[in-house]
Amino acid sequence: MKKAILVISVLTVVVVTLCAFVGCGNVNQLNMLTIGWLDYESFVYNVYVDGTDTPIGEMTYTVKRLKNATETTPVGSYTVSSGGYSEYDLKITEDSEYAGSTLYSKVIFDSKFSPIASYKKLDSSNNSLDYEISVDYSGKKKGTITINGETSEFKKSGNTYDNDCIYTVIRGSVFDGASSYSLSMSTPANESSKTRSVSVAKIGINEEITSDMLFGESKVVKCSVFRASTPATYGDGAITTIAFSEEAQTVEGKSVIKVPVKIVEGSYSYVIKEIKLS
Repeated sequence: MKKAILVISVLTVVVVTLCAFVGCGNVNQLNMLTIGWLDYESFVYNVYVDGTDTPIGEMTYTVKRLKNATETTPVGSYTVSSGGYSEYDLKITEDSEYAGSTLYSKVIFDSKFSPIASYKKLDSSNNSLDYEISVDYSGKKKGTITINGETSEFKKSGNTYDNDCIYTVIRGSVFDGASSYSLSMSTPANESSKTRSVSVAKIGINEEITSDMLFGESKVVKCSVFRASTPATYGDGAITTIAFSEEAQTVEGKSVIKVPVKIVEGSYSYVIKEIKLS
């Protein structure tokens, strides 16, 4: 259960320097990112481990648009002229070893998905695993990262993103109808000055993913599936997949596009069961 608790996004680090290209035309995805969803969307998931049929917890992934607003994290307030935030809230309730553990993260970003600030906190039933991380990206060339009360600086590039926003960045990219999609990242590791690579690829189209009682039934949704992986030389060689709906889903009379239907991180799966618009 350690991995499910520690990882609720593609990477175990916080800062990601990103370069993305799609298709044969070598289109720069970072110039085409758009917040194409509604003002507020919240996706609720059942959490499973090792392919079992009984959920061990619940995860909520929320995105919200912001315009001329002040938004907060537990450590500060930030002004956003145009952008949004993404938020993860994971609760483990049934696992015998980690029941009661929670993981919360939030990333505030501008209209180009460049992060303004982020926050992440783990409260584990195993207190030795607990951590709290906050990142401030407001510096022109450098940002600051605070891990369990200790602050240090990191060098920013023109394409610096927060790892807890990677799923949101993929969702904001152009992949509808694209048979070829690739995205590569150079990742500064928090614990050293070295970097590690991460790759994202589109590995499936029209794949049928079954939701957990979405819209009152176990609905089958056709999805585009993406895989993110880190080489084994940099750790465990972990592979993460995320499936987005190819067709908009109607919720409360409104169209919700690119619904993240299922996320798989190692042995743990997050399967959508509800969409809320308020």
